[in-house]
Amino acid sequence: MKKIFILISILIILLIVNIIIYNLNIDTEKTCIKPEVFYSSQGKVDFNVVWCENFVLAWNELKNYIGNDIEFDDGTSELAKKLNQRNFSKNIISHNDYYIKVSKLNDGTITDLKNDIYKDLKNKFKINQSNFLENIDVSNQNGIFIYTMLKKQFHFLEDFDNLNQNIFIDINGKENRVNFFGISDKSEEKLNQNVEILYFKNYYSFILKLKTKENEEVILYKTEDVEKYSLDELYDNAINLSNGYEGKKELEKDDILLVPYINLNLIINYDELCNKEIQGTDGEYISNAIQNIDFSLTHSGGKVNSEAIIMTDILSAPPAKAEYYEFNSPFVIFIKENNKDKPYFMAKILDTTFLEKGLNGE
Repeated sequence: MKKIFILISILIILLIVNIIIYNLNIDTEKTCIKPEVFYSSQGKVDFNVVWCENFVLAWNELKNYIGNDIEFDDGTSELAKKLNQRNFSKNIISHNDYYIKVSKLNDGTITDLKNDIYKDLKNKFKINQSNFLENIDVSNQNGIFIYTMLKKQFHFLEDFDNLNQNIFIDINGKENRVNFFGISDKSEEKLNQNVEILYFKNYYSFILKLKTKENEEVILYKTEDVEKYSLDELYDNAINLSNGYEGKKELEKDDILLVPYINLNLIINYDELCNKEIQGTDGEYISNAIQNIDFSLTHSGGKVNSEAIIMTDILSAPPAKAEYYEFNSPFVIFIKENNKDKPYFMAKILDTTFLEKGLNGE
């Protein structure tokens, strides 16, 4: 009887261990953020939701290669028109934070090209490999290969406090529990130096700048018009409101700040630019236009990593009192270098797609 009892006890212990291991594996999978893939022609991700300017760096190199704006024989797409008109030059980003490689594909091997890029990335960014680049197939391509990388990392003057879970109300009014950081009534007053108030009208309309050691400016704009305007229009609105604002600029004792942790990992296929003959060429077309964007914002700072590739080929066939500054409902985020006119990263946070879910989040 005693042996049976011992055997049953061992089986129960083994079962409990297996359950624990299983749950640990599940938790690990939940924390791994796999990039979502979007296609520009489907309208899921475009200029009006998420944008990182290193794709324009690649596009400008394509324009230099073609010798003109990019137009297609079957009519210029709206996306191509916006890219042609986009006023973005290399001097908006520090030379230390971006990389560009342009190469003819002709008879050269992709292995040699990738090795050259990796050598450059290692020297500049201490990066040895790129999964994004590894997954690009250039077999039988006979055009131009353009690769760009933007890599930024910044740290707040002081680490904000982790404020745990709270409610984020998405664009459809649904309440979701996500993780927040910021300043509470129990936070040390030194955290207030992280924040500059650029504009404040009421709880539903205000703009804050979060200061960083690297002089990157994290601008958070809460507005009920977040869906009404494009990212560029929202940025212009934010600057105009800030320039005309004469209210208090600093957080005061007992003011509250809530900012959600953000983890955004996307691959965007700009498929509407592909498989169309480029005007002024002898049958050349864009065979691949793709970008990945990896952005995170935490209590200590954030990062923006983005790679873009554009490839062409030759056609063989056609192709007051204590205020509450809570970013707990749709808002916009801009990242720019200090004293520069334009941001290099912009995003609308309309729902919890890019937010770090709480333990009970859906």
